[in-house]
Amino acid sequence: MKKIFCILLIAMGMLVFAACSNDGSGQGQTPSSGDRQQVELQVLIGQPRFREQYEHIFDLFIEKVAAEGIDLTISLEMPADNASAILQTRMATNNSPDIFNFHALVYGPTYFRAGWLADLSGQSFIDSLFPTARDAVTVEGNIIGLPLESVEWGYLLNYDIFQELNLAIPNTISEMRNVIAVLEANDIVPFQLAYGDAWVGGLNLPLAGGALINTIAPNFIEDMNAGVGSFAQLEAMFDIIDLADAHGSPRPFETGADQAAADFANGGAAMHIQGPWMADAILSVNPDFNLLVAPLPVTDDIAATMINVSYSTALGVSSFSEHQELAARLVNFFLDPAHTNDFFQSFGFDAVSYLHNFDSHPWQTLASELVEQGRAYLDPDIPGPVKVEFDVAISSYVAGTMTRAEVIQVLDETWATYLQYR
Repeated sequence: MKKIFCILLIAMGMLVFAACSNDGSGQGQTPSSGDRQQVELQVLIGQPRFREQYEHIFDLFIEKVAAEGIDLTISLEMPADNASAILQTRMATNNSPDIFNFHALVYGPTYFRAGWLADLSGQSFIDSLFPTARDAVTVEGNIIGLPLESVEWGYLLNYDIFQELNLAIPNTISEMRNVIAVLEANDIVPFQLAYGDAWVGGLNLPLAGGALINTIAPNFIEDMNAGVGSFAQLEAMFDIIDLADAHGSPRPFETGADQAAADFANGGAAMHIQGPWMADAILSVNPDFNLLVAPLPVTDDIAATMINVSYSTALGVSSFSEHQELAARLVNFFLDPAHTNDFFQSFGFDAVSYLHNFDSHPWQTLASELVEQGRAYLDPDIPGPVKVEFDVAISSYVAGTMTRAEVIQVLDETWATYLQYR
């Protein structure tokens, strides 16, 4: 009996100690390990050059939700190539990441209509977006993602060469021919070419083709989607492609994007049909390079010489995610007022929100001025499969194995096939 009584006293003492240790106030305490929620978010982002920046953001968010009793692990996959193909394969095999990046204008509508993207229309980030940014991620009235990478682009100039030769930036294709004549008279290669990476040649479609869509062929997208259009409406884009090829750098099919950036940085040519996303690669080779983004002339109509405004990277939440609410919070965190300026500056992205108040890069000065003047257009909504086919076809065209008519035919057929399965 004495032994039982002693055991009871010990048990009662332990209960009293536990009660005193937890008076119910909860001050200064986080949930016990048994009460904490264990969550893993899988994130697929095809921008490995920004790994450090993304990991920094994720670490801050993990710290934020940890105070709420959520032990969050973020599994980050950053393929260097074919991120879209990897995503599509994972979707097809029911292995969807919770969050993934996508080209807002090229793949956004397709992914949303396929049921892959959750509707984020109720999220807080929406109210702070610039109208053009909001439009870029709006499909059928639904917000399909958060725009991250905004690009105002045309083609790249070695502006020192233009200033040394007292050359004005050309506003028409005739003026471009005059510029080429002066450059070659001074033994300077006019265009840096890089057909070793097919996507570089493919830039001519949204750039030259996009300018025509917004001037001489305003109904092109609607006509193609209705099955009554043709790329013959955009045949004029071949003129600038031919001009650059005839006055370009040697061995273009042996030169990829990175090598072209290095050659351009070292003075290999005066112009490069490439976007400002290559600025880091160029400046890493030549930090003193005087880079400028300019509008590419495609006809003799100055109105068609415009800047392409593209929202090439957006973050979306998978409609198949088991943690949609937390995933949406992470997406919102990119526009957290306390951190968003630092986030976007660290990436080198342009502003997409009224919350952003940082200066753009000096090479964007002209492009930004033209955008403010209205000499700009939103990247055209050309289906992804058509863009991929254009990359291949335009390389064959430059190599001389396809004619204009054959390129037009294969693009028309690819769009028609897309309409059957979208």
